[in-house]
Amino acid sequence: QPQAGADTAFVTLGIEITTPNGKSQVSSPVKVRGLANVPEESVIVEIKDAGGKVLGQSQALACFDSHPCLFEASIVFEGPKDNSGTIEVQSPESGYFDSVQVFF
Repeated sequence: QPQAGADTAFVTLGIEITTPNGKSQVSSPVKVRGLANVPEESVIVEIKDAGGKVLGQSQALACFDSHPCLFEASIVFEGPKDNSGTIEVQSPESGYFDSVQVFF
């Protein structure tokens, strides 16, 4: 028998936004890309103003495997009153989450 843990696959669960980078200038529609490995095999992508109001939302396919896979979503959003906000990607059922600050 193999030693305990010797042949166990390392699994990375979670979400990481890769594009846009934090503090990027964005306009509608904004393309959001990243890596996700979540049990639901999909993620919710939202763009919010500085006060937390959702300006636009989309869903993207992800995976639940030994390695994260790419996700991509294009979000059309209303013009915000503020000049900054956030892009948030989440997997509500499992609680995985990532966000970046953006400027409009």
